[in-house]
Amino acid sequence: MCGQPEIALVLTLVFLVSTTYGKCSEFTRVSTTQPPGAESEKIAELNSRLSTLETQIQKLLKNLNTSLPKNCIDVKENGNHVTGTYVIRPKSTPFTVLCDMNTRNGGWVVFLNRFEGSQDFYLYWDDYKNGFGDFGGEFWLGLDHLHDVTGSEYNELLVELTDFDNKTVYAQYHTFRVGNEDESYILKLLDGFTGEAKDSLFYQKGMKFSTRDKDNDNYSGACATEYTGAWWYNSCLWSNLNGQYLRGQVKPEFNHKGMIWSTFHGSTYSLKKARMMVRPRK
Repeated sequence: MCGQPEIALVLTLVFLVSTTYGKCSEFTRVSTTQPPGAESEKIAELNSRLSTLETQIQKLLKNLNTSLPKNCIDVKENGNHVTGTYVIRPKSTPFTVLCDMNTRNGGWVVFLNRFEGSQDFYLYWDDYKNGFGDFGGEFWLGLDHLHDVTGSEYNELLVELTDFDNKTVYAQYHTFRVGNEDESYILKLLDGFTGEAKDSLFYQKGMKFSTRDKDNDNYSGACATEYTGAWWYNSCLWSNLNGQYLRGQVKPEFNHKGMIWSTFHGSTYSLKKARMMVRPRK
């Protein structure tokens, strides 16, 4: 997705290239009729133009690289106030995110969205690393992207939960950061809790991420396979928002296996909706 500044830069590049190409074509047509001295002058002039063009292109590409917003707060400050997908560049590589511009003054990068159970979340390490699903439906943004968004500055986390009576509660954390893949996407920082949902993430603080094919928890077994999810499991969990979509109160054998937040309905109630989102801390 390109904004108007990026389009203008691209058009400028096209103009510069086409102008120089025209000069090259002109030189090709006249060079066979010019005396040797005039031909040398033409070559020198063309080389000078090409050198200038190369410098201008490098400057334009640098501007293009730095003009992309780093996060959804930047997107909002650039005048975009509509919730939707935008391209950001927190570090070196740009990628698309869903920006929530409405909730609590907006500017949030949504990295988890669940609301009807159509997307399978009992997936593998590479799926959680790279992301899956659809921005128009249920999705997980990807741990690589989550690290890029949270790894270089202080961010806050907002967890939004809805039950099957359509009651919505929030858990907000003043500080949130996820490590890189070499660190197994450890939940590195998590502090400053507020919210009526109460805190069901504290037990996962400092834990590495685990999936059905990569066990990084402190449990003698494997939390991800036992509780059919993927999470920052400890030994094992107070929350499991990537667990199965089980639609409300479940039987005892499904205890902890649903999309749960233990301090909001307990471990035998699978929630209707869950969203997790981050933005730079003010």
